[in-house]
Amino acid sequence: MSGRSSEAAWLKEQIQVALGPRRGLSWKRMFGCDAAFRDGRIFTLVWREGRIAVKLPDEAAYAELAAVAGVDAWAPGGKGPMRGWLMVPPAWNESEDRIGPWLERAFASAAAAAAATPRSAVARAKRPVVKEPAKQPLEKQAAKKTAKKTAKKPTR
Repeated sequence: MSGRSSEAAWLKEQIQVALGPRRGLSWKRMFGCDAAFRDGRIFTLVWREGRIAVKLPDEAAYAELAAVAGVDAWAPGGKGPMRGWLMVPPAWNESEDRIGPWLERAFASAAAAAAATPRSAVARAKRPVVKEPAKQPLEKQAAKKTAKKTAKKPTR
């Protein structure tokens, strides 16, 4: 195991300890790193640089955390910052007292987002839209077939 992957595993463990066992909490890979989800909604992740990022869609919570020294907007790949995402200071990685309340708020925000969007709407949004050709009345279908047959007959 490399230094980065062992650090990422340790940070994931820190998040799990801070949150404790939770209903609806799951983990999977997202953006090339470990991400935590509540009922299918991402709320925190361990970024490759060894930092924890939290998603705070609530503007007041976002502004409050953004004002803390050492907090940075999460801008993966050097692109513009991701809306609602902040990386907490690396010094917080070892402090359950510092990171815990923000993980709680992010976890609660994910629950609010899940409650605001019915599961059926989420499932519909994930399904690809396949448009079928419009059905034509039988008379039009028969007329098209006749037109094709007469177009194929050579004229003498």
